[in-house]
Amino acid sequence: MGSMTRENLRHVQTLFENRTGTNVRNADQNGSVFLREVRMVKIVAVTVGCMVFFLSSAFTYAKLSQIREDSLGFASDYKGDGVFEIRIKNDSTKDLRLEKQVKLKRWATGEDVAGNAGKIRISEGVIKAGTEGNVLIDLSDAYDVRELEKPLEEGDWYYLVLTNNAFAFGQDWTCSIDFDEKRQMQPLWEKEEGAASAEKEKPEDAWTEGELATEEWIWPTVGKKVSLNFGVQANGNISDHVCISGSLGDDVYAVADARVYETGFDAECGNYVVLITGDGTEITYGHLQEISVSENEEVLRGQKIATMGKTGMASGPNLYFAVSKDGERVDPLKEW
Repeated sequence: MGSMTRENLRHVQTLFENRTGTNVRNADQNGSVFLREVRMVKIVAVTVGCMVFFLSSAFTYAKLSQIREDSLGFASDYKGDGVFEIRIKNDSTKDLRLEKQVKLKRWATGEDVAGNAGKIRISEGVIKAGTEGNVLIDLSDAYDVRELEKPLEEGDWYYLVLTNNAFAFGQDWTCSIDFDEKRQMQPLWEKEEGAASAEKEKPEDAWTEGELATEEWIWPTVGKKVSLNFGVQANGNISDHVCISGSLGDDVYAVADARVYETGFDAECGNYVVLITGDGTEITYGHLQEISVSENEEVLRGQKIATMGKTGMASGPNLYFAVSKDGERVDPLKEW
């Protein structure tokens, strides 16, 4: 910026006097007092601007943070050709307003998938408080869909990151997606029999200390806090499994001698392992962080098979634990 001439200074002084009612001409013929005033005004203006930005940012964060992570549920249906229908349950007291920004990431790397995320298309994403709704997400213009549909290695998958505030203040939400086949992925709150079964952890003072129905089995985790019971819940929802709360990375054990029938990933259960005992009983472990066994492997009672995680539709670190006898789910904590 060039130096200020005396003529420029007089014009600025006149403007300053007209706006403020302050006579600065006689204070200093060189205008030094006036320039100090101008500099002071600038400092005050910048300080006030910073305070306003800080306060408005804090206010924005306080408003946005009302949507807690565990008050939203997501599930995905692959419609083919790179199009997903995302089903959302908003149990919060605040409307969810998703922005047009979406990220596609890969679990194994945690990095964005190579492509052009700016070309991801998403339909109107307003889910009113206390309601359910759908949004469509089209990845076909942003990525090579045929490449995405190729099977990934075991324990790896893709997931979407959605946001209602440009990925700021922690207000972003993840939803696992599956390109392997066109199948309906039911969210946890919507079972085939038409009953809901929202999997939310109870307050800690409502947890119960669990014991398995058969004495021949050992407890599958380090702790025994049951955060979700089998059957009808207090709110009328129905659960065909129990959840056991714990810490991320806790060891998970085989409850009995068994064979590993299946391992994989599911939108509801996340990383899972299915064991089959000698009498044909199926035992499903879900929401796992890491899996330590392989399909067809023989495992012994008490052997570590995985670690506790919060994959799939988990609201926090816990173990999804289900038992099927003769093809029907039974309560693991009661004699069958």
